[in-house]
Order: sequence, then structure tokens, then C-alpha cells
Amino acid sequence: MISGAQCYASNPHFAAQLRHSPPPGRNLVVLVAALEAVEPAARGELVNLTTALVKAGQRDAAAVNAAAGALLEWLKGREALSKRTYTKPEVSEVRKMLLRLGANDGAGDYAVAEQIALGVESLSYTLGDRDGKRSALDRLYAAVKNSSTFSPAQFSAAAKSALGRF
Repeated sequence: MISGAQCYASNPHFAAQLRHSPPPGRNLVVLVAALEAVEPAARGELVNLTTALVKAGQRDAAAVNAAAGALLEWLKGREALSKRTYTKPEVSEVRKMLLRLGANDGAGDYAVAEQIALGVESLSYTLGDRDGKRSALDRLYAAVKNSSTFSPAQFSAAAKSALGRF
């Protein structure tokens, strides 16, 4: 049986897309942004582990299992992050990190851009300022309105514009 990571990495179209997409870990975009804000050294560790997982998918199932196991153990070691209370300045910084990621072309695909938009809105509710940020949020959502017409450049522009308002 071939793993999803192996299938993804062995397909030339997807392999090319991976080379032009955000760094590995893109499906963990909210975690990466949170780490950047509250545990910056851990961000590099996460990127290294997810890069190793992608590269393992180019080898064999045993390598994928080993890399996935290492990533899972690392994530388990960060479980406390999901249970701690964050200060308003930390939440605000995570929101800004998400917008910076989008503004700096870090949303190379629709799924990442959608996570960024949802994360920014969720954090705005947490901070109690969602209504005051509505126009910037509307622009982010307009840029992820349709997956088939998604433009990373348009999303980047919307994130850059929103960043100035947050």
C-alpha cells in the first residue's frame, strides 16, 4: 500500500507544486504562526520534521512511518500549547503572524489561504474586535471565495492590506 505522502511526492505535478508552495508544514499553518509568536525556536523544529516527512515520501513506506512517528512525538510534546491560556498580546501576535504569512506569499494554495482567513477571523472574535475588522476580513474571504478561481497573488494582496489594519 502506498501512503498519501508517497503518492504526493511521486507525482511530478504535485512535486513541482510542492517546490513552489509554502514550506512543509503548510497544513499546520496556524500552529506554525502560533509557534512563531510564543515559541519561536520550535517553528524551525516543526519545519524540519515536516520537511523530513515529505522527503521520506520520496523513499519508501518505512521512511514515511519513521518520519511521521517523529513528527507525532514532537507534536505530543507540544500538547500543553493547546491547553494553556494565551494573553491578548500573544493572540494578537499569532493573528499578525498569520497575516504576514499570507502577505508574504505563504499561501501558495487554497487550503492554506482558507486556514489563514478562518484563523484570522477566529482570533478576531477571541480578541473581541471582529466587527471593527470586518472590511479587512471581507477582503480576505473574497480572496478565498472559490477554490477553482483562487489566486495566491490576490490573497497576498488582501493579506497585505489587512495586515495594516490589525
